[in-house]
Amino acid sequence: MREFDAVQKEIKRLLGQIPDTERKKLAETLERLESRIHLLEHNYNRAIRDRAAVHSLLNKSSNELIERYQTIFEFSGTAMAVIEEDGTISLVNTHFERLFGFSREEVEWKKKFPEFLDESVKEYIVGFHRRRLSGDETVPHYYEAKIITRNGSTREVSFSVGLFPGTGRIITSILDIEERKRAEKAVETAQKKIAILNSITRHDIHNQLTPLYLQIDMALMHTQDPVLRESLQKIERIGQNIQEQIEFMKLYQDVGVKSPIWQRVADVIRTATAGIPLDGISQEIDVGELEIYADPLLQKVFYNLVENAIRHGGKLTRIGFSVKEDPNGVAIICVDNGAGVPAKEKEHIFDRTFFKHTGFGLFLSREILSITGIGIRETGVPGEGARFEILVPRGMFRGTLPHKKEPHSDLAQ
Repeated sequence: MREFDAVQKEIKRLLGQIPDTERKKLAETLERLESRIHLLEHNYNRAIRDRAAVHSLLNKSSNELIERYQTIFEFSGTAMAVIEEDGTISLVNTHFERLFGFSREEVEWKKKFPEFLDESVKEYIVGFHRRRLSGDETVPHYYEAKIITRNGSTREVSFSVGLFPGTGRIITSILDIEERKRAEKAVETAQKKIAILNSITRHDIHNQLTPLYLQIDMALMHTQDPVLRESLQKIERIGQNIQEQIEFMKLYQDVGVKSPIWQRVADVIRTATAGIPLDGISQEIDVGELEIYADPLLQKVFYNLVENAIRHGGKLTRIGFSVKEDPNGVAIICVDNGAGVPAKEKEHIFDRTFFKHTGFGLFLSREILSITGIGIRETGVPGEGARFEILVPRGMFRGTLPHKKEPHSDLAQ
């Protein structure tokens, strides 16, 4: 502005040498220019003040944000570390110190993360690190491994790993799962012992039932006494009940033993029913590419549904499987055009105490499905066919569904 004032004085001096008309025009132009310069100066000064205020605010916000993340990092409840691109650990929290037995001063910018990994896992975790830095999005963000602590002992941990955007830095959360792993191994050992005990017990009882039946048959052959024959036949039926209970024990002990897996429903149905003689009964499967997360014994569920339909459905000619959306997930539907289930038996057919023939099939089916929160119910119209709905909650299914909601709904008509 000072330079403008000097220029203005020089212009006024020169104006005295030109005609009045021209001098007046130049003076007006000069006044307008001066006004604009004052406005520019005002806006400039305001911008400087605003910039200073914004800078102060940003500094304050940044400091608050940094403090907040530092608090989360320190008090997250798990060991945490920031790992540089070359594997150097640049930052750890108190939980890291406790888990590994090293102080911050001994670790930060002095040790590389692979030094803390057991040899059995070092190669594949370092491989994960390299792939993640190269932009490979298929690298898992969660995995379990073994670490080595200061005293040389190993511990089971789980890693949760993420990459800072636009950098080569990685942040990892490390949860000690040693006690959980011990508990899992203890449960697994107990299950194996129980299974062995059950197997031995079943085998021993079965071996006793065989000669029992033989003695009963021989006694029936050598007596015509109606009272004695009736007693012997009752004893034989008791033995058959015992044998059925043994068979149930054999089937039930396998439920929940193995971890659930993702299974393609169409394939499971075809495999489950491949060995069932349909004898002219048509079977339709329209479940798209649906997969559900269920116990490996899922195959037995569909086997039981088809076997029961054939055994108890009367003169049925069709069995169909379809799928439709449900408010809480999806429903896999098994429907036939047989006799259906009497209204008073709809819920009881899933009870262990209610069975026909060898029984237990639907009870076991409900137990198998319940491992991953899947339900089953019968909703058919008595006399018009059975209709079973397998209710799969959200998170327990994936894949594409058929376009039509229920393509086999006409089977019961």
